[in-house]
Amino acid sequence: MQEHNEIFSKRLKQLQISQGLSIQEFAAIENAQDSFIGKSWIQAEPNQVFQANLKSLRYQYQLSTSELALKLGYKYGSTISEFENGKTTPSFNSLISLAAFFGVTIDWLVGQSKIKYTEESIANAENRLYGQFDKPTKSLLKREYPQYYSLLSRQSYYDFEMRSTILVGFQLLSSKDLWWGTQHFYDIVQGKYKKFLHKKEKRIIKLISLLKIYPLQVI
Repeated sequence: MQEHNEIFSKRLKQLQISQGLSIQEFAAIENAQDSFIGKSWIQAEPNQVFQANLKSLRYQYQLSTSELALKLGYKYGSTISEFENGKTTPSFNSLISLAAFFGVTIDWLVGQSKIKYTEESIANAENRLYGQFDKPTKSLLKREYPQYYSLLSRQSYYDFEMRSTILVGFQLLSSKDLWWGTQHFYDIVQGKYKKFLHKKEKRIIKLISLLKIYPLQVI
């Protein structure tokens, strides 16, 4: 229990800092009492660790609860919100889907481990996603992004965090988006179209920059 409490405390602190909020502001947003957020983290239960970890992943990739629910194929857009607020307990299949979407370990997601990523959690999620690509997309990856195409080269060129971000990026975008980004990437990073980019286009360019291992600063 003490380990769960420490993990939960750390996750909440990361959320607070990442959002640039004071303890009071963070507590208000979470509809929680200041005493709970500020002073009583040690009373956290494992389900609260899951809620904090899920929310931290969603914030990390700037996803709304409804957007994530849609991407995971849930019938109701409120499902993720209910998970995060403790109104609904996720099934084991839901935990598998959530972990695979982000490439994290289920043990980390539910607060049973401090290890967020493993080679197995990332590679299994990549293989699952790769099986959904059509032939033209696979050909594009092999031709334009050889350093990412094979598992051995991915292990050499990308760390777990990068592979997870690429994994999520693929799932948020379509094959058409990947083709568009590949075609227009250098025009955009050189300044063309930059001010006309919306959220989706920025996601595309971020994905391409990671695939190319390009130090993107302009988006």
